[in-house]
Amino acid sequence: MREKREFIIQQLKLSFSLIVCYSLYYFLRKNFSVVVPFLNSDLGISKTAIGLIMTLHGLTYGISRFLCGMACDKFSAAKIFKTALLLSCFVSFALGFQTTAIWIGALWILNAMVQGCGYPPVTKMQSNWVRPEKFATWTSIVDTGHSLGTFLIVIACGYIATYWGWQWCFWAPIGVVLVGLFLTRKYIKDQPSDAGFDNLENKKSTQALTKKEYFRIISENVFKNKPLLIIAISQISVYCLRFAILDWGPTLLKETKNISLINAVWVVAIFEAAGVLGTLSSGFVTDRFFGGRAHRTSQVSLFLSLTSLILFLTISAAPMGMYVLLLSLAGFFNYSAQIQGGAAVAKLATRSAAGTASGFIGLCGYCSVIFTGFGVGIITQNFGWNAALLFLVSLGIVTFLIRLSIWNVKADGYGNK
Repeated sequence: MREKREFIIQQLKLSFSLIVCYSLYYFLRKNFSVVVPFLNSDLGISKTAIGLIMTLHGLTYGISRFLCGMACDKFSAAKIFKTALLLSCFVSFALGFQTTAIWIGALWILNAMVQGCGYPPVTKMQSNWVRPEKFATWTSIVDTGHSLGTFLIVIACGYIATYWGWQWCFWAPIGVVLVGLFLTRKYIKDQPSDAGFDNLENKKSTQALTKKEYFRIISENVFKNKPLLIIAISQISVYCLRFAILDWGPTLLKETKNISLINAVWVVAIFEAAGVLGTLSSGFVTDRFFGGRAHRTSQVSLFLSLTSLILFLTISAAPMGMYVLLLSLAGFFNYSAQIQGGAAVAKLATRSAAGTASGFIGLCGYCSVIFTGFGVGIITQNFGWNAALLFLVSLGIVTFLIRLSIWNVKADGYGNK
């Protein structure tokens, strides 16, 4: 009984540390959306060029996340997680000194390479520490880290850029990141045995597998898993809806609603705050009402997120409060759809391939930047914001219809219905 209590305490310490550190990853990534208006106005960088930078960053991030996921199934996820966060600090420091599109783009792409090593280790460590029947709930709690990180940094950078200059949006977060990493470093463990407990199963660790055994498991559990592939590929549109607001939100609201940058970042921050609530509630809904079938929660949430954005597009001349409400609902359900999509593939792949599954769905999701970065930049430049958002919503509707084909698949790949 005492050992069980100690295990839960260690489990909680790990989860809290992952929430803190993963939110700090976003301190060094989502600061960019606040800087975008200044790159356009102060440095004369066009929206098309900025969109291209966003696209290359997202694609690089997705590839990095996929490769990191495979690495986490073979090597220490904890070491990868902590090292990459430290490296991102160095890149962010260099970014604040740049004034040309080429160097800003090059360093932002380099930042994407190390940032891609954030989420796969989180999924891998969680799958090692949490049983399948509780995985959705625990994952939804830990995954609030990215919403909390975005919420805090977007608000902070709105004030920092206004009063100190946009360069400090890259410099100021570094100190907070280093302190957080130092305080949580000893609680981030790969698996229970690293903390003196028995692992959840006695199967041979994937770190001890031969190369042939490792690739066989990865192939069978991920790349030949049809329901997993459908969820992962369809995640593109889920990310499209999210990034359209996060990456372009301050610029969109500033140009279409004629509101100040500080008010605009507060609206985007509210979108993120609603996302935290959606993330937290989605795990409970999955385990309590859908029998652990995270893909069902994701599907229902996608439908409701699309509905909110369609209303946002069609309602005109409404009070600002109405637009904030609709974007909040979109954020609530969008994050639920995203997080439970990730939980679904991790469970379908089982803990032996959870890192690769997380990396693969991340790669698919971040292919969305082809549409939300360069695509939105071109469409907006030539046809306006409504055309760009209408295109993204249409993509989401197609995805929703495709996902209906996997409604009845099982909850996980462990052999339990």
